[in-house]
Amino acid sequence: AGRADAITFGMVDDFHAGTTAGWGGAPTANVPNAGPAGAGDNALSITATGGRVAIVNTAQWIGNYDAAGVTKILVDVRHQNAFNLQLRVGMASGVVGPGGAGDTYVSTVAVPVANDGHWHRVALSLSAADLIPHTANSNPSPNAAAALANVSHFRILHNPVANFLGANGPATFY
Repeated sequence: AGRADAITFGMVDDFHAGTTAGWGGAPTANVPNAGPAGAGDNALSITATGGRVAIVNTAQWIGNYDAAGVTKILVDVRHQNAFNLQLRVGMASGVVGPGGAGDTYVSTVAVPVANDGHWHRVALSLSAADLIPHTANSNPSPNAAAALANVSHFRILHNPVANFLGANGPATFY
């Protein structure tokens, strides 16, 4: 049996409860009335002032993605940085160590998000074919498909290059 708080098909974090829904990493905050639907729609604000532009979830976004039938996630994103965001997913099976050591993977291709201040819905693939081992992956036989069956660490990050750690900030986005 899987964990009750593990990944399920159709799962949504809408931030209406007024919390960050277990997301951490770069400083996060729940912002009322800032979501795509406007009044009454909360959003998660992510602000990296010089550290890594990455948010991490090790609570509800863990588990067996293959068994749950989850092959991509949809994310609504808005920002006005001086550059386009280049979003990727990073995930790991097991413990993540310094520099991204562990059984860690990252999207091969980034999804660009325009810096126009408008909301954009982007699809981030979670297909094993779209993930590569991070340069610090310490699994002697890296296997993204096997890792997707036992995700313990999930992140959304900005980085123009395929790096599990995310680029260094500053950057702010919702």
